[in-house]
Amino acid sequence: MLDKGANPNLTPSGKDSPLLLAIQNRLDSVLEVLLQNGADICHIGENESTSFEYCLDIGLNNYMRVLIKNGLPLNKPSSSGQYPLELLIDRCPDRSLILLMLSNGANPNIVTVGESILTATVELKLYDTCIALIDAGADINQKDKGGFTAFDVFTSQLEEKFQRLHIQ
Repeated sequence: MLDKGANPNLTPSGKDSPLLLAIQNRLDSVLEVLLQNGADICHIGENESTSFEYCLDIGLNNYMRVLIKNGLPLNKPSSSGQYPLELLIDRCPDRSLILLMLSNGANPNIVTVGESILTATVELKLYDTCIALIDAGADINQKDKGGFTAFDVFTSQLEEKFQRLHIQ
């Protein structure tokens, strides 16, 4: 039907689009055809999430990879107000997906709720991700709402760990 001019984006918001249905039913070839024909990656479905958020919730890393490679808007907040990179780090810190996002133009200097994504990765002790963010140009001098940089948070963590070890 797409060959005859069918529009893959006619589904109203709040209903699952053909793209979401293809992902939910693990229809890889249908997913590819829909993406090639301009399916809206940002459509919000019945569960009030986009196809990326659905993949993230279910843990479909291969589908997230396909969405990233096919134009997922990496620097636009999702329906939850968070950026895809931020969501990925919070819920599924898969380094290969994070690197893919960064290589596809994800902003390493995202700041939401007064905290940089770099500081958040330090707090989560995702040090490989910290290095990837810094390599991608993350601002190491960005301060959080408390006035601390990611390095300040890191040294505080080391200090706490040292004190715990010293007490034992």
